[in-house]
Amino acid sequence: MKIMIVDEDKNFRNYLKAMINAHNDQCIELIDALYLNEDYENYRPGLVVIDLQMKKINGFTAAGKLLKEFPEARIAVLSSFEDGPLRAKAERMGIKNFIPKEYLFEFYEIISSDENDLIKNNDSLIN
Repeated sequence: MKIMIVDEDKNFRNYLKAMINAHNDQCIELIDALYLNEDYENYRPGLVVIDLQMKKINGFTAAGKLLKEFPEARIAVLSSFEDGPLRAKAERMGIKNFIPKEYLFEFYEIISSDENDLIKNNDSLIN
């Protein structure tokens, strides 16, 4: 699977890239979301992983623009916070995965599940 990572933090991108490569998946890295829609169209990843807290364009804005143009896009958002209102906003936007960065070690368990399990797995991680 092609997985696109959108995060300003190079160390975090490297950590997630190593995890993705270890599973023999292809990793596409973006340092910000300014050209996310264009990059999505060019690469057509199976999953886009977006950090919510970026300086140039925040993750929710980027995800909203992506979903508007590509409603089929599968998105996971990452946050440094286990914030209920942020998670609720992601769900209202149609984002199936809200993953606190502290649970990143379970990333592949979450994305390897089918869509119904993704919601259940996210609930069990946070509750």
